Amino acid sequence: MKISKKMQEIVGLRNIIVHMYADIDAEIIYDNLEDIIQTLREAAAKLLEFSKAKNIDP
Repeated sequence: MKISKKMQEIVGLRNIIVHMYADIDAEIIYDNLEDIIQTLREAAAKLLEFSKAKNIDP
């Protein structure tokens, strides 16, 4: 799955957590935590790569 799609899913999850916190099943988040962290690491690496290529000071 493309990183952009994964990031959309993470943002969607964030919105669910923020707006419906009491109704969230913590086990679902826990079960997906490794994938969430890996996706965020990939996104950070791509942003750093982009900023270096464009000579943007991160």
